[in-house]
Amino acid sequence: QAFAAVKAVPGVEEVGVAVVVPLTGNNWTAPFERVDQPVKPGERPPEVGWQAASGGYFKTLRIPLVAGRFFDEREGPKGPPAAIVSEALQRRFFPGQSAVGKLIKLGPEAAEIVGVVGDVRRAGLGDEPRADLYLPFEHGPGNEIHFFIRTAGDPGSFAAPIRAALRGVEPNTVLEGIRSMEDIASESVRVTRLVLWLLGVFALVALALAAVGIYGVMSYLVRQRTREIGTRLALGAGRLDIVRMVMWQGAVIAGVGTVVGLGIGLAAARALRSLLFGVSSVDPVVLIGAVIVLGLTALAACYVPARRAAAVDPARTLAEL
Repeated sequence: QAFAAVKAVPGVEEVGVAVVVPLTGNNWTAPFERVDQPVKPGERPPEVGWQAASGGYFKTLRIPLVAGRFFDEREGPKGPPAAIVSEALQRRFFPGQSAVGKLIKLGPEAAEIVGVVGDVRRAGLGDEPRADLYLPFEHGPGNEIHFFIRTAGDPGSFAAPIRAALRGVEPNTVLEGIRSMEDIASESVRVTRLVLWLLGVFALVALALAAVGIYGVMSYLVRQRTREIGTRLALGAGRLDIVRMVMWQGAVIAGVGTVVGLGIGLAAARALRSLLFGVSSVDPVVLIGAVIVLGLTALAACYVPARRAAAVDPARTLAEL
């Protein structure tokens, strides 16, 4: 009745329920054992992820059906025990074969696997997909559940009509809160976002220090070679030649530093993989962009000393010889 009432709200596309909300750090597990491959006496069965969900849960979150079917009216309170497994669980416990139709132990009962669904990142966006076992919520509804509702528009605008629809079925229904999956996903990477933001600040500070360092080195070199530069100018060298000479020296220094830094960065990229989602730690575009930014920063830091070198007065320099 609740499903029908919520789905009757204009703009609601799919509705389902589950016990665990994905991306909230939950790692509930349950023992997994095949009926045809019982665990040896004295050994504990392996643990897999656990979730109780309705058939609409998969449709709402668009978790793809790989084989078999979703839960439906056949998984009611009086229906036979059933289960759905993830692709990761099928690869782990049913290598080279389909898990659909196989029997697994659920306490004293045996449940039939009726479907295989795609893997999800249950604990967080940075969490690798794990072997998950889904049990039918329809078989034994609980008192505290989470509704998952897909809407055609802004989810926030559906809060009032959804509350009214549920209370139309049961006036004493208590709704603790309504959140969008976008907000939940953002909350799940809050710490990661803070870490990456701090890394970005440190990177900008490092870039500024590199520019100051190159500027200081080039200024020192120009001051040390003032007489040489003055002599070159007196012998007919153009000021553009002097600028080009100083810039070239700075480019060599920056090039060596870039190559060394790029090698160290590639070696350290493995440590950042756990902080990234949907992005490669060795993305060529990012690496090339970093090299270009560092190169332009180095050339900008060399330009002022180069202009100063080109402004040397050759007559005054020769008079000091």
